[in-house]
Amino acid sequence: MAEAPASQSHINKLTSTDTELKRDLGLFSAINLVIGGVIGSGIFLVASTIAGSLPSPWLIILVWIVGGLLSMAGCLAYAELSAAMPQSGGQYVYLREAFGEQVAFLNGWTQFLVIQPAAIAGVAAAFAIYAGYFLHWSPLALRFLAAGEVMALTIFNYYGVKGGGLLNNIFTVAKVGAVLLLVGAGLFVHPAQDTGNFTHFFSNGGSTFGGFGVAMIAVLWAYQGWDYTTFIAEEVKDPKRNIPRALIIGMAILIVVYIITNFAYLKVMPMAAMAASSLPAADVAQRVVGTVAAALISIAIMVSCFGCDEANIIAAPRIYYAMAKDGLFFKRCASVHPKYKTPAFSLIVGGIWTCVLVMTNSFDQLYTMVIFGSFIFYALGGLSVFILRKKYPAIERPYLVSGWIVVVFIIVSLVFIINALVTSFTPSMEGLILIAIGIPAYYWFRKMQRRAAAAVVPEPVL
Repeated sequence: MAEAPASQSHINKLTSTDTELKRDLGLFSAINLVIGGVIGSGIFLVASTIAGSLPSPWLIILVWIVGGLLSMAGCLAYAELSAAMPQSGGQYVYLREAFGEQVAFLNGWTQFLVIQPAAIAGVAAAFAIYAGYFLHWSPLALRFLAAGEVMALTIFNYYGVKGGGLLNNIFTVAKVGAVLLLVGAGLFVHPAQDTGNFTHFFSNGGSTFGGFGVAMIAVLWAYQGWDYTTFIAEEVKDPKRNIPRALIIGMAILIVVYIITNFAYLKVMPMAAMAASSLPAADVAQRVVGTVAAALISIAIMVSCFGCDEANIIAAPRIYYAMAKDGLFFKRCASVHPKYKTPAFSLIVGGIWTCVLVMTNSFDQLYTMVIFGSFIFYALGGLSVFILRKKYPAIERPYLVSGWIVVVFIIVSLVFIINALVTSFTPSMEGLILIAIGIPAYYWFRKMQRRAAAAVVPEPVL
């Protein structure tokens, strides 16, 4: 049976820029949300994994370039989708329109249950660990500190997206500045240990070219989070222009920052030393500036983690808000604060669940189980570009991405999924089971929606 054409009212709703929420975020804030959502602790940590997987310094630079370009392909695909349908929820909205509400619900379910809160909890835990360098607290006390960080940011964002956006701007600028200071020190300051020179670029590691795939996985994780700006489309000024610009400009900045950071790492440390380092950024700082390095790098990572969580906490509740508006989540999550014009209840629900993961210390296990699920939805999001072009040909598309770029993005996402199944079969299967639990959850929410609709008795016409 042929699919019924979409009504004009539905198309108008999809493309409308009207919203209950408050449009307080300009282009600068949207760009910073892309950067802030990506730069967390990864750039400070993954360099050792990559150096241990590749035989040449130039392959290290190449893998960061390739990973950045592949992530840019995703940005370009989502730029078309977000410009055509500037609605809160981002990926959830695109999947709903392309594949139906059940697939969209499974995406939102996975985002709520694990991906978003586990990502926030993991970064909060890293924040607390580095704070422990100064505080010397017990592990339990540091967990409370991590939970406190999450709730403080949640409450701050409760009172308005403008304040949250400003805070994200401040911390994004601060952490990019901290990274650039590290880069400048690595490239231009004479190391205290007299080991820094550009001959390291012509040294060899002990791995083979087969490690390129392993290194690519680490790089793609370091670029994760670039789509967060699409979650808050209804709160960005002139979203049809500013969201595509933010995605493209933000990713371009990230690629440059990551590449020059690795140039600094390689100039200060030979590959063998980098591969053996558990904290390569700290070791670079130690070699360049000496004994104060540990404190400086701890502060830099704390700033980076704090800013990353701020970007995540701004973005994540907008998914639950979009689901609830469709009747596929708790009704109160669709409410907008009458004064602050934020999805206040969604913020609080997300914050509490994240704190549960922080305090039970279970987020690492959960995140490992379903992390590859995010790439399943990335692939479906890329496929949505083609489906929605056919389904809604009349929708204005202010930005149009090349089909070949989208195909590359889909293929990379599929390769990542296959690699996860091969290398981490058990956690991947457990993750699929956890996602599949969303199927009965979907029918439960649908049942509650029908029951609520049936309970509404129309008033008699007099």
